[in-house]
Amino acid sequence: MKKSLAIIALLSTANLWALGPADIAEKTVYIHMENAQVARSGMYQPASQPWYQLENITDFIIDFPASHSFSTTTSTIGRLSNDVNVSYSPNPANNKGYIKVECDDFQVLVELTYTDHSSGTATITWHQAGNTRHFRNTAFTLEDDANSAAQVKLPEEIIFHDPPIWDDGLSAILREIENARYSNATDRLYQQRLSTLLPLIMMTRNVSFTNPDYKGNTALHYACGLSHTRLVQWLVEHGADLEARTDRGASVDACIGGRNARQIRAILQEARTWRDRPYSDSSVSLKAARKAARWLETEFSGSLMTSPDYSIPTDYTYAEECARLIYRSTKAGNGPSALGMDLTETPAILLTRVQNAKVSEDMFAGWILRELRQSYMYRQHTFQRDGYVLAQLPHMMLAREDEGMPPDGSTAVYRAACEGNVELVRWLISHGADRSLTDRSGQPATLPANTPNLAEIQEALQMHD
Repeated sequence: MKKSLAIIALLSTANLWALGPADIAEKTVYIHMENAQVARSGMYQPASQPWYQLENITDFIIDFPASHSFSTTTSTIGRLSNDVNVSYSPNPANNKGYIKVECDDFQVLVELTYTDHSSGTATITWHQAGNTRHFRNTAFTLEDDANSAAQVKLPEEIIFHDPPIWDDGLSAILREIENARYSNATDRLYQQRLSTLLPLIMMTRNVSFTNPDYKGNTALHYACGLSHTRLVQWLVEHGADLEARTDRGASVDACIGGRNARQIRAILQEARTWRDRPYSDSSVSLKAARKAARWLETEFSGSLMTSPDYSIPTDYTYAEECARLIYRSTKAGNGPSALGMDLTETPAILLTRVQNAKVSEDMFAGWILRELRQSYMYRQHTFQRDGYVLAQLPHMMLAREDEGMPPDGSTAVYRAACEGNVELVRWLISHGADRSLTDRSGQPATLPANTPNLAEIQEALQMHD
């Protein structure tokens, strides 16, 4: 009997070993990032920061040609093309496989754990810019690559929308809450909710952030309910909304309970007293504040981002000056509505916090500058990803007609080639653009002899034939 069980065990183990393919040639790996969580660490170090949830992330896709290793070009911001080297190493003994993606800017290691022959779970370590990001809760699938193409499609949001984790002592408070043992179910629920909300606050820098599933409860609501004095103090000092209400209308004061209720009420009262103290500044001009508000709204809208290289003529010194001016105006009694601001846009949303929280002038100016930089980064990536530069090409063409350049109307690749824009030619072709050199009448055309970067353009066209 024991011998039979041993044989069955060996057969079962052999089946497990066989789950992962030894050769991944002519396969496409789809790593599904929609449920991924990420944590940070120092370069090549284990994860040391709280895990937080990613949202709206595209898949990480790797097409292997008739080989387990290859080199190709992928798209990244700042450099429209980036040469990457990809390799796959199977480990049948552990039912795993390892994919390495390397280039000058980053190194990625993907560990695949097979649950059957064509799917499983993946963990990712992403080394870039002096730190490492760790990804978990990702699933992957393997499919046959019909055209044997070599391609790497990066999850661009991970690369380009990666604001640094905001800590300032919050991670220590989080660890304290996570390691505590609470005796009743309500406190354990608050513990669970804070374990989710606090990492999101560290990622978004929005102290009043709330998950829609929590029905309007902010971290301050839960901190008051948990009677956690240290967390309440931290949230108040970092601009938490003192007047926040849940979907059912419950204020933060209504949630106060436990052994530290008296101290928490004192913290909230002190914060409101500071917020509502008399403010008088005769230098505040409503007209100037309205002008500053309009300028900031224009900057946040991205309407000045019109150049083909996505440059932004932003004066951060003036942006800070405008932020301070509208702050003072609000403290003097002229809030977002009086300044004619769109209450749904970022500047007004940030300014509304000044009315509801303990927010200093320096804190508010810092918010505006940080959000403005993030807005620019997002728009740069979006415009570049969507080929916004194409809208500018015809205007550049018209300025060079006297040099033999064609007017607009020809194919996008031809227009970009005539401009000598090597990176754009590569980008267009990699995104499926018509690579034929035809003019606007549909006739075959050749590049003028005085085309900038002519040799590189011709090489790029030949490489993609």
